[in-house]
Amino acid sequence: MRSDSAAQALEGLGADVVLVDGPDIAKRIAQATGRAAIQLGLDAVGGAATAQLASALAGGGVAVAYAAMSGQAAQIGPRDSIFRAVSLQGFWLATWAQRAKPAQRAALYRQLLPLLSAGLIRTPITRLAKPEQAAEALAQAERYEGKLLFAFGARHPA
Repeated sequence: MRSDSAAQALEGLGADVVLVDGPDIAKRIAQATGRAAIQLGLDAVGGAATAQLASALAGGGVAVAYAAMSGQAAQIGPRDSIFRAVSLQGFWLATWAQRAKPAQRAALYRQLLPLLSAGLIRTPITRLAKPEQAAEALAQAERYEGKLLFAFGARHPA
């Protein structure tokens, strides 16, 4: 995570291990996982954070960039990409949804719905905002004070 408050929020949701980003993150990941051979890393930050995540992966692992909250391009260093065969893959859900066949989307929903129904996957929504509250609501979201939804149309929150 990028901040202590974000880490605390995930711990509050039941996460087993949450680490705050920093220059020694690969070492702390190795310690926290008993030096497990991690094959997959998910990155929403970009820039140097992607490179640090990639360095924590096992040889042949894949770093998946699905956002760029830092505003910087996702990158991994030559040591990881060339000598350890760690790769970087981009993913954007909207692109996947456009390209996926209806049967693929249906299969995904069949897997996710039972997990959602059982409460195994949950996303607490802390604010429902009107479009005219966008600046304030987005500032709150950037501080990771929970998930934000915008209400459009006739049924706005009070």
